[in-house]
Amino acid sequence: GTVTGVQTCALPICSVPGVGRVGVVGLGVGGALAPEVANSDARVAFVVLLSTPALSGEELDLSRLRGMLSRSKADRALTDHELRVTQEIDDVLRVAPSDAAALRSGADIMIANGRAPDDARGAMRSLSRTDHRAALAYDPLPALSALRVPTLVISGANDTAVLVADNQPIFHRALTGHPRTRIVVLDGDNHWLQIGRAH
Repeated sequence: GTVTGVQTCALPICSVPGVGRVGVVGLGVGGALAPEVANSDARVAFVVLLSTPALSGEELDLSRLRGMLSRSKADRALTDHELRVTQEIDDVLRVAPSDAAALRSGADIMIANGRAPDDARGAMRSLSRTDHRAALAYDPLPALSALRVPTLVISGANDTAVLVADNQPIFHRALTGHPRTRIVVLDGDNHWLQIGRAH
């Protein structure tokens, strides 16, 4: 989705008699668009962010991997190796001039680190897409810091996709001094804000 897409598809409801202004609710990575929509359109009265990251796309990628390796009790050598390879791949994805070039460069890194060629190219197909590469480069912090409408941030303590420990400090820094902000962490809830196993 895009800010323009949200404005075009969702905000016309404001023209319905009696509606006036509306709230924007964002979920997960896509929810990072909600602050941008609110900052660019006076029809937005409040924002709710559910399991939404405050980290940049690349930082989020590494945060998830670090969390996964920690949960699997990977040793220090394996953790350092996986993080280094992922960082190298993210670096080439950010600057690749096309999806095809991103696929080739990323697969080359995987192959150089022991992945079978067909497996490497298969793994890179989704990672090399334009939308994924744009998500890696996106940083939600400027839009978060610029928010002026009432904002509610809700995260699950057991979220393994958007780790509370890595994202909550950024929300607090970005929204410091904002008198109409509430940041909530739900104990036991996962990425879908369900109580149960981590997700």
